[in-house]
Amino acid sequence: MPASMTMHFFLGAHTPRGYLMRFDQLDRGTHDRKLILKGGPGCGKATLIRRVVERVEADAVELIHCPADPASLDGAILSRGDRRVVIFDGTPPHALEPRYPGVVETLLDLGEGLDERVLTGEAGAILALADRERELTGRIHRFLAAAGALLGDTAQLALRAVDTGKLERFAERLCRRELTTGAGAAERVRFLTALTAEGVVLAGDTPGRLCERIYPIDDPYGAVSRLLLEGIRQRALARDYAVISCFCPMAPFAGLEHLFIPEAGVGFVTRRRMHPDLPSELRPINGRRFLDMETLGLRRQRVGFNRRAVQELLGEASRLFGEMAAVHAALEARYRRAMDDSDADRMTDRACTLAERTLAG
Repeated sequence: MPASMTMHFFLGAHTPRGYLMRFDQLDRGTHDRKLILKGGPGCGKATLIRRVVERVEADAVELIHCPADPASLDGAILSRGDRRVVIFDGTPPHALEPRYPGVVETLLDLGEGLDERVLTGEAGAILALADRERELTGRIHRFLAAAGALLGDTAQLALRAVDTGKLERFAERLCRRELTTGAGAAERVRFLTALTAEGVVLAGDTPGRLCERIYPIDDPYGAVSRLLLEGIRQRALARDYAVISCFCPMAPFAGLEHLFIPEAGVGFVTRRRMHPDLPSELRPINGRRFLDMETLGLRRQRVGFNRRAVQELLGEASRLFGEMAAVHAALEARYRRAMDDSDADRMTDRACTLAERTLAG
């Protein structure tokens, strides 16, 4: 039965620091149950997650997409009342191990259905493909590190030109208009965008599902939006609102990119050259109004170089993501030939039973 609300996010990201997984965001209440999936590529982990979502009734579902292949799932979070089930692919690069096995977490190993005799015949090809995938991943992260350094350089230049007093006054007026008092301060950290073979993409149509009013912030330099969103975030939490903070994969700890306050029905999204279009009926917030453009103009050549170089670096990273996806698909195909589908069906039934039992209380 479909959930009343389905949201789409990433919980992991390929970043300038390598692959980053926000495991801390999977921890919550005592009524939770975590189903951790194990097994090699092509064993049906993403398929199992989708089947659980389709078969188990929930009030709300978060689909956690794979940042390298957004059509695939790394996990899902199903909620009903104060009860929650997290089902997650616990294999590298987002390896997850139980801390309280059998009490909070349950391991489901789809690799039990693999015929190792079939895999032995494919050993040479599998090893070569796995090594190539690791090599491509390393190259991607080096390109992202270079692009991240240049984006950070541009943001630092822009920060020196920000009129922080004017920005603070604007944030206060905006929050007085949009926020009153919420039902309890809380924060979820997510990624809404990911760099893929198709460039930077969104995880579904989440903004419009969460909030009726979306303010776009036009910020070509990456400084104003971070300061403004952080100011709104702090005010929202101080007014006892639950917020969803979405960070930029290119600055996964400092670069607040989008902010949603569902209880107030309002959200804020950053619009930059490298971002996909985010439609909004509200008038955009022009980030340039908070900048001393004369000061920033003195660094026009440096900013222009950074922009062109970042475009080239991210373009090459996207190309490598496409190559890596082809390698991973070939690896999955070899494992799939060794997989017993009946075993995957049995694991799906068990996962659905555990999820339903947890949500029912």
